[in-house]
Amino acid sequence: MLTNLISNALRYVEKGGHIRLRAQRIEPHIHLSVRDDGPGIPLEYQTRIFQKFVQVKGREPGGTGLGLAICKEIVRAHGGAIWVDSSPGRGSTFTFTLPIGP
Repeated sequence: MLTNLISNALRYVEKGGHIRLRAQRIEPHIHLSVRDDGPGIPLEYQTRIFQKFVQVKGREPGGTGLGLAICKEIVRAHGGAIWVDSSPGRGSTFTFTLPIGP
């Protein structure tokens, strides 16, 4: 999960940009986030970005559009959730949650 989200962030952040990782315990889950200051995701893609084969048009090719869909299935299989907060021109934050074990 983290490898895919960090790889995506590296692909879109410009030279001199920043990627931040965050882990936060919010009972009964842990929240893990990858934030970048890249170009952000257009609003029309934000609700579909976790679907298979969806790629943002106008971005550099190189992916299959499966990475985020696979992340979604993995996190759901473990009882968590995944989402994106993004502002075009201001970057994106991908957050996923996982339940804290006993």
